Amino acid sequence: MTTPIVHHPRTRSLTMFQALYADLARAHRQRRQQDYQRRLEAKAQHDMLLAMPRMLAR
Repeated sequence: MTTPIVHHPRTRSLTMFQALYADLARAHRQRRQQDYQRRLEAKAQHDMLLAMPRMLAR
C-alpha cells in the first residue's frame, strides 16, 4: 500500500522561502567576509606605511 505524497502549497512556499533566505544569508556572509578581508589588507598596508620611516631610518 503506497500513500500518495500530498504537496501542501503552504509547506512548499515555506521551503522556497527558506531556500531564498539561506541564499541571501550566504551572500551576505560572503560580502561581510570580503569587506573584513579588504579592511584587514588596508590596515596591514597602512601599518606598513607607518612603519616605513622607522625601517628606513635604521
